[in-house]
Amino acid sequence: MGRNRVIIDENHCILYGYDGPCNGYFAQYFDKTSKLYKEKGQPSDEIGFFKGVSKNRIIEFFEKHNAVDLARKQTKDAFDNLILDLPC
Repeated sequence: MGRNRVIIDENHCILYGYDGPCNGYFAQYFDKTSKLYKEKGQPSDEIGFFKGVSKNRIIEFFEKHNAVDLARKQTKDAFDNLILDLPC
């Protein structure tokens, strides 16, 4: 399982990667100011757990959180693999 971190700002980040056993990609959006994070360390938004999703869903997730360019810059190799639909 790959796990790549994209830092949006000091309170927000996205973790994403490929999980072979789930046969797809996953992503989590963390908001350190949220009650859910403060009390349980849980993400505010996530996709692809227990059943992986396609690369397109991960790119849409980045778009939803305005992080496509940040992902491309901060995790270049992993992002390139994602675009090529390879494990990242």
